[in-house]
Amino acid sequence: MPDANFYLERGKARMNEKITEDPDASIDSWVIMQRQGQDVLMLFGGSPRFLARICAPAAVGFEADEIAFIADAFGANSPTNPEGKKWEPGEMQGRKHEPAVRALLYESLWATVVKKGDTVALYHGAPYERIGTMIEWKEFPEPIPMHGFIPRNLLRAVNEPSLAELAEKSGDLGKMLLDVRADLSDEDRWFHQRIGTVKSLIRLAEEANEKLGFAIVSEDPGEEGRLKEALAREGADVWSTHG
Repeated sequence: MPDANFYLERGKARMNEKITEDPDASIDSWVIMQRQGQDVLMLFGGSPRFLARICAPAAVGFEADEIAFIADAFGANSPTNPEGKKWEPGEMQGRKHEPAVRALLYESLWATVVKKGDTVALYHGAPYERIGTMIEWKEFPEPIPMHGFIPRNLLRAVNEPSLAELAEKSGDLGKMLLDVRADLSDEDRWFHQRIGTVKSLIRLAEEANEKLGFAIVSEDPGEEGRLKEALAREGADVWSTHG
């Protein structure tokens, strides 16, 4: 998987394009999952915290061993809000139009990439300032360790056991699932495993009242078409990676 700076540069290019049309433009948060060096799933459209929360079931179902997370968010030059209290989740975004709050904030793209076995997620930032229909990108120091809800969930997700390992620990129900898997070819198992995972993610998004987009990546356009057709019956809008 490319490093975090690769994803930052892609995000910066996208922001430079969008702001020429809309001075208030921002980009969606993205999650990109890889399995054995190949992209297998992209998630977007949801809030950053929601995307981080669903990374664990997504990573297990798609057998991901690397995860990239890219977001456009506010940061603060102060550890506390104007009232002297610790920032609450979503507070910076929700209060960005208040002058006293805005004076403490800056906007930044950021990205992190975590791999199986990692215990720390590093924050790679690209702060910026809007100037009309242009963006002035600021310098950012070396990557720093991340703390909090998002990195904690990303690290948990990438280090989750495989679906087979989880089933082995689940008693009779797990044994039944393993028996079903044994009756399928590797190709069919991989196909249905991904379909079932995406269906579960769709339900989680509906329960949380979140929007969620998917791009299921396959090197075989025919297989990708089968995946899209199967999920279309669920009302899911799945993006193609083959144009």
